[in-house]
Amino acid sequence: MKKKADFRALMFKDLLRIYREVCQSGDFATCTECYDAVVRHLAPRFYIDPRFAHTVISPMLRGDRSKLEIMKPLTRQMYEDLFDVVVRLSQLRQFHGKTLNYILQYAVLEPAPRFYISPTRMGQIWLAEKRKLYHNTAFKKLTRKRKSKDNDEKISESTCCTGADTLLGVHSHCGVQQ
Repeated sequence: MKKKADFRALMFKDLLRIYREVCQSGDFATCTECYDAVVRHLAPRFYIDPRFAHTVISPMLRGDRSKLEIMKPLTRQMYEDLFDVVVRLSQLRQFHGKTLNYILQYAVLEPAPRFYISPTRMGQIWLAEKRKLYHNTAFKKLTRKRKSKDNDEKISESTCCTGADTLLGVHSHCGVQQ
């Protein structure tokens, strides 16, 4: 069984790929419009474990929809869409007579009609990714600066002044810090 974090990472990766595809067209006036377009875009798959989906879909096949009543609207919509896919697949000849677990293994891999997250959550995911990218880029630049500064200090210490000029920790004539 895959962990929830595995599906989340896969979904984030797909979301960011689609964000880049959809929002780079420049047809959107605001970020919110762009986020809304991304979450309504066709998703490559349903991001749920088939065995977990079985616990909700199995009662639905028997006509019991009580589990859906307590779910959040987007989660409920995801299970209803997955249920439609399961019913459609079970009518195909290759799935005739197969168990629900077997059908669900293929149903979750079918394209989903949308990503089942809110545009607000999409914005949070994108901002977190931007921070991560910025942090990695800034960190790399900072470490490059530190390395070059360390090399400069080593060179300047060997060829620079000593004694009274460096009592304060800064070379008075060249500005090198110790």
